[in-house]
Amino acid sequence: MMSILVQPYLIPKILATHSSAALVGVSLMTGFFAFGTPLMLHLITSKYVTRIRYDSKRNVYIASVYNIFARERE
Repeated sequence: MMSILVQPYLIPKILATHSSAALVGVSLMTGFFAFGTPLMLHLITSKYVTRIRYDSKRNVYIASVYNIFARERE
């Protein structure tokens, strides 16, 4: 989120240097941190079980986790 807030400050300074490579590089980096970090956090933490239930009819344990949209999944 911080990278999106800093863009209005950084982009005019980069445009003043007249370097399109620098503009593309900074845009890619801020895009990665804005969208890549939450995705990486989800991939790391999605493996953790939040709740375990036992179904006596089927004789199985059911583990619950949350998906990327914060919806419970079994």
